[in-house]
Amino acid sequence: MKFGLLGEKLGHSLSPQIHQEVFRQLGLSASYELVEVSAERLAEKVVELRNTHRGLNVTIPHKVAVMGSLDRIAAEAEAIGAVNTISFKDGRAEGFNTDYFGFARLFGWDLSGETSAVIVFTFWGTAEMGDLIRGALTSIPQHQTESAAAIGLTKGQVYLYVLIPQTLRRLLPQAINLSTRIIKTTALVKMINVTEVLKVGQQIIGQFYRQPDAAFWVYFVIFLLYFIVCWPFSLLAKQLEKRWA
Repeated sequence: MKFGLLGEKLGHSLSPQIHQEVFRQLGLSASYELVEVSAERLAEKVVELRNTHRGLNVTIPHKVAVMGSLDRIAAEAEAIGAVNTISFKDGRAEGFNTDYFGFARLFGWDLSGETSAVIVFTFWGTAEMGDLIRGALTSIPQHQTESAAAIGLTKGQVYLYVLIPQTLRRLLPQAINLSTRIIKTTALVKMINVTEVLKVGQQIIGQFYRQPDAAFWVYFVIFLLYFIVCWPFSLLAKQLEKRWA
């Protein structure tokens, strides 16, 4: 069996060594090679590889373009809009995307797209907020802490009366800006097959594909929805920055 990595410039890749070791560990008689091809010759190369290879991994810049050369695309790859794995069987080419779903299955996780989105946004938001808090705390001059200790305040009192009030004033506008970023970034969850406003919009466009201006109006309404949600937050952050500057 022959497998390979399909890409444009692959001289740096260690995929052959990694896969050959995996084949050896599994006792498989298979080989893995690098298949370099330009974007112009991609479709022609896929036709050629159908008869010589059992499967391919696909890397940038071909993950999207290769979809046009396949006979079938799995639902998760269709939702994500990119393919990173191709299986050849009986002369037919089928595309998959394992960037998320394959990773989850590797560890035996059975997570829905919605659950995955909640977990990712929770960790991302927590990490970003933690960094904002750290920045707000470290921006307070050290001499304020030293002066508070010098007049007899305990460590708890220093935090309660000196550090926390100033930290909140410096943090709140940035935290609001972070909230608007998180709201706008939720559009990306459609890539793991979660139904949200952008995905619904694309489905509506698909229903009205005969209308040449359907996409414009659907995306315009989506823009308005995001604007209506995010604009009040932005105004609040702006006012707080002016008030507490």
